[in-house]
Amino acid sequence: MGRTALCQVMKNICDRLILIPCALASVILFFQTQAYSTVEEPVVETKADMDAYIALLREDFEVVKIDLITDAMGLKADEAAIFWPIYETYETERQALVDLRFGVIFDFAQTIDEMTDEIAADLAERSFAIERGRTDLKEKYFKILSEKLGTRMAARFIQAEGQLEALVNFRLASEVPLID
Repeated sequence: MGRTALCQVMKNICDRLILIPCALASVILFFQTQAYSTVEEPVVETKADMDAYIALLREDFEVVKIDLITDAMGLKADEAAIFWPIYETYETERQALVDLRFGVIFDFAQTIDEMTDEIAADLAERSFAIERGRTDLKEKYFKILSEKLGTRMAARFIQAEGQLEALVNFRLASEVPLID
């Protein structure tokens, strides 16, 4: 895939991800402000409600993400037969980290009005551990994909995944307030 084609793929990724609302942050902010809001919001009253809503959002996002990864990777049929089972395993492991991240964001929203140094430290340490886990996971799958598909293809996946991750992180960061 040439530089121009890759730039177009990444532009498409940006355009499509921007269309996906950052509903998780919206739901969390709803929890934070529900007592003050007069606007009709979706019915999300418990963590179980939020988990169900996140599951629906995750399904929608995964469909788009697979499409974007397909475009970015430009795999031949034989490469795809090797790549997709590895990707599915990677994605299962990544989702466990996403769940931990959602937990940190949920706990942040629940404690924002009573934030103490101890709570802030706990949230930060959990966030650091998740970041280390994400880096370790990408490194692990870079090695696996390098062995199976070659280093350049593995690097392309890590690059595409990193760009998607950066877009999601940017969108989340724009929705979640800073600690006072």
